[in-house]
Amino acid sequence: MRNAILILLLALTICAPASAKKKATWKKGYLQNDWTVGYGYKSCMMTVSGLKDVEMSDVTKMTVTADNRESIGSIGLNYTHRKGRLVSFGLAAAFEMTKEDCLINKRVWSQDGVLVDNFEKVGELSNKYITVTPLIRFNWAEWNQGKVVLYTKLAVGVTFIGDSYTNKSTDRYEVQSKKQHYFGFQASPLGLMIGRKAGGFIEVGYGSYGIAQAGFCYRF
Repeated sequence: MRNAILILLLALTICAPASAKKKATWKKGYLQNDWTVGYGYKSCMMTVSGLKDVEMSDVTKMTVTADNRESIGSIGLNYTHRKGRLVSFGLAAAFEMTKEDCLINKRVWSQDGVLVDNFEKVGELSNKYITVTPLIRFNWAEWNQGKVVLYTKLAVGVTFIGDSYTNKSTDRYEVQSKKQHYFGFQASPLGLMIGRKAGGFIEVGYGSYGIAQAGFCYRF
């Protein structure tokens, strides 16, 4: 029993300085700040039509629908600071612009006496999205003194939306646009950062920044 206690005390005596040295080595040898700039593909904005913020006024009260929605993709900028080996905190921002056709359905009677759809383009709606979110990143694994980092990222904030309508019709339809703000978020369960100082990153997830993101990083 006495020998077991002596061995335990000896192990604690050895491990304590080793643990402190390991922590000091991390602070000294690992870069704690990073900037990333990247491109996001298929953000959640592509599933939200700007027509919900648009009111159409005319005597027939026809319903406006959207079609041919296009996006330039999401351009994102992130800054993070590591507070320890596991957790990093930071701030993220992204810009995205989409465009869609505005259509009305002027139904007509066919020769067979059936009422059929007849969609007519009356304008184009452009939407601009600016998302700002605080973020937290969990650094699960790393190799070569942090040159390769495997992580998960979560971000929650706000998305500001501005609509701009261009009338393509000679009819009397009018559209009013509104500026709104909505819940912005990003959940990326899997991300990989490569490079000691200058390098690149790639991550997959869902939210305001896209289902897939890739770009450049700079660490210091």
